[in-house]
Formats: sequence, structure tokens, C-alpha cells
Amino acid sequence: MAKSKVDLIYQSLRNLGALPMGQDPGDDEFEHVDGLVDPTLASLRTRDVYFLPDVDSIPDEAFIPLSHCLTWSCAAGFGQQSDVNLYQLKEEAEKHLTIQQSERPYFDILQVQAY
Repeated sequence: MAKSKVDLIYQSLRNLGALPMGQDPGDDEFEHVDGLVDPTLASLRTRDVYFLPDVDSIPDEAFIPLSHCLTWSCAAGFGQQSDVNLYQLKEEAEKHLTIQQSERPYFDILQVQAY
């Protein structure tokens, strides 16, 4: 079942240890992570790591790796910018997402120029 942007934000906060299970985040924490979702996804798209067409329909196989990428983007706001484990998780997640992206079929129409 596809996950939503809110699910991604909650998972990233849990990855940071800022959200205990069964609790809702504070407005400040939620807004901080929410503000970094689009830039993180844009960075992944620009670097040809992963393209997510709809942030409210995240495939299950991409959910955890995307949450690790978002977690690293948010780490500085939670004082964890020097956490090597978070960085390693992000690096592994990007490799995983790149493989997922490369194995998808593309159904683009081939453009041919006649001479």
C-alpha cells in the first residue's frame, strides 16, 4: 500500500529519535521536516537517483530509503549533522533507490528525425 508525505515525515522523525511511537510531533518539528521534503526529492531527481511523481503515493519499496534520505536532510535541524550512521544510511538508501529507478521500464515514445 502506498504511503503519503505525512507518513514519510513521521518516519523521518522516528529515524531521528524525535518522535516516540504513538505520539504526534510538535508543530515546529513537523514544519521543519515538511519544509525539506520537496528539496530532498528535487535533489534526488536532479542527480538521477530517484524520481517520485507523486509525494502522496510513495511505493512501499521506496518508502524506507526515501525516509533515510529525508532524515539526513533534517539531521542538522536536530543537532545530528555529525552522525556518521545517518550519513551511511543515506548513502545506502541512494544506492538502493538508484537500482530501483534503473530497473523500471520506460515507456517513452522514441522520437525519430527523418532526413
